[in-house]
Amino acid sequence: MKNIHGTKQRNNLTNEVMERESSLAIEELLMHNQTKFIQETVNTEAEAYLGRKWYEHGTTNRGYRNGSYDKKVRLPGGSIVIRKPHFRNTKEKFVSKLLKGIALLTDKIRMLALEMYVRGLSTRDIEATLREPNGKPMFSRSMISTLSERLYEQYLEFTQRDLSQFDIVYLFVDGVYESVRRYTDNQTLLCAWAICSDGSKVFLHLAAVQSESAQAWMVFFDDMTKRGLRQPLLVVSDGASGIISAIDRYFPKADRQRCIAHKLRNIAAKLPRDVQSIILDEIKSIYYAPTLETANLLAGRLIETYASTYASAMQCFSDDLSACLAT
Repeated sequence: MKNIHGTKQRNNLTNEVMERESSLAIEELLMHNQTKFIQETVNTEAEAYLGRKWYEHGTTNRGYRNGSYDKKVRLPGGSIVIRKPHFRNTKEKFVSKLLKGIALLTDKIRMLALEMYVRGLSTRDIEATLREPNGKPMFSRSMISTLSERLYEQYLEFTQRDLSQFDIVYLFVDGVYESVRRYTDNQTLLCAWAICSDGSKVFLHLAAVQSESAQAWMVFFDDMTKRGLRQPLLVVSDGASGIISAIDRYFPKADRQRCIAHKLRNIAAKLPRDVQSIILDEIKSIYYAPTLETANLLAGRLIETYASTYASAMQCFSDDLSACLAT
């Protein structure tokens, strides 16, 4: 990534990501986790069907593996593709119980997908979810135990991985509530993801908390720091006092930038609908100005023009303006 300190490049990157919103980053993670859960379950079903692990040679006459093929699975919010095992020389066709009954399980699987990286899944969690419509367990206890072990290994891999391997340039942190509250028992999800120096995007950490207090954010950042998180060039967040305090403590060498998407929504809420688009376009031109000097000049003119007419909106625009224009 050339000229990584360039103002224009930085603004383009940070705003491109944040305008997608943290809830969408969570949604991407949930779709990824649902794919993982379904794929691991189908793989474990296949092993139980053969009577041996995937890479083991057995003496049973149940058949042989013969590759796999793409299978599209529809879920709320989109579709995923998994690799469904194919067999030969079998007496009966392999039918995945999970895929056959997945229409009735999608909401429960989504909840498990969230918990996979928040606290890990237990045998009890999986067993309670994978049940037939009549309440009977869908799979044997031994198969559920095998599946639970595999998924828990992935949870440990995610929560204990060495974060020093990532050369982080832009760190994005936010608390997500509305889009996930039905799955978290009204808890907020603190999430962190980043853009690295090679341009790659990586999801770093996820935690469920009762509130977005400074203490909650400090514990969140402390976990990542202990695992080797490097000081980023820029940290992007909303303007809540708790998160700002925690950022100042844990990332003293980094610049801080306000999330433009959050800020624009806050300003829009204080403007009449008939002028929202006009004034917000002017504000965007300030946030995306080519230089800090130009941005400050345009900001002064905007405040002078609208201060008497839309005082609360201009006060909101002025609050933490330097962080919105961080370069």
